[in-house]
Amino acid sequence: MLTGVNIAGFPTYIIQNAADQTYLTGTAIPTCNAATVASATLYQWGGWTWAGGEYANAVGNFVLTPNSKNKDCSPWGGVGTGYGFFTARSYHSGGVNVLLADGSVKFIKDSINSVTWYALATASGSEPISADAY
Repeated sequence: MLTGVNIAGFPTYIIQNAADQTYLTGTAIPTCNAATVASATLYQWGGWTWAGGEYANAVGNFVLTPNSKNKDCSPWGGVGTGYGFFTARSYHSGGVNVLLADGSVKFIKDSINSVTWYALATASGSEPISADAY
């Protein structure tokens, strides 16, 4: 929980838009990274609490690419997680295993292009994605 940290301010809340991508990389991610480094007692997200069985411990999104060097974090106060950055993480070298909606499991490389990562996150864009893109 990052009390007092505001990462809201995205122009459209659609990360694929250039303005949102600029805000994400120029303001939101650096704000989260600075806040998580500033406090040793701060609860930092990182995927390690998923076994707790609570929604807040198992949440994930596609804002950051897999195993991002940026910290997972949320400025949410109170119960739940609200919004923030919660990416797929693992101890696998070079990527993460991801369960897709069709029931298949794919190994996604850490080096995946963020636009491809975003496209995998939603069906609404209808983009064809080649398997060699991830």
